[in-house]
Amino acid sequence: MIEPIHTELFNCYGGSPELQRVWWTGRGRTLGGIDYDGGGEMHVDFTGVQVVMITPDEVVGENQFANVEGRFPGAAMFNCGKSDWLQSFDGQHLARCSHFRLVFQDEVVDVICESVQCGHGSPPR
Repeated sequence: MIEPIHTELFNCYGGSPELQRVWWTGRGRTLGGIDYDGGGEMHVDFTGVQVVMITPDEVVGENQFANVEGRFPGAAMFNCGKSDWLQSFDGQHLARCSHFRLVFQDEVVDVICESVQCGHGSPPR
C-alpha cells in the first residue's frame, strides 16, 4: 500500500522539488542523501540503503503514477511499503526495509532502505 510521507517538507505545492545534488557514502557506493530546492535549501537523508534507482522523468511513464496524483494531491514522497519491486530482490537483507519513492521535477528516485528523513538546509557531509 502506498502512502504519502513528509508532505510538510517534501511536496509539489507550487511545483515539484528540484533535485540539486546526490550524496554518496562508502567510497561512492551507497546513497547517503539528497539536497533539493523545495522553496529553499532542503535535504533528505537515508538509513540502511540497499537499492537505488534514479529515473529521468521522460522515461518514467504514466503507469508508474496511476491513480496516485488524484488520491494524494500535493504529495511528492511516498512509502510504497513491501512493493513488487522490493520483493523482486533477495529478501535476506531487506526485512527492515521499505520502498520509498521521491518525485522530483525532472527525476524520480526509488530507494529501498530502512528510513527516510527530511530537513531544512544542507547537513554537513
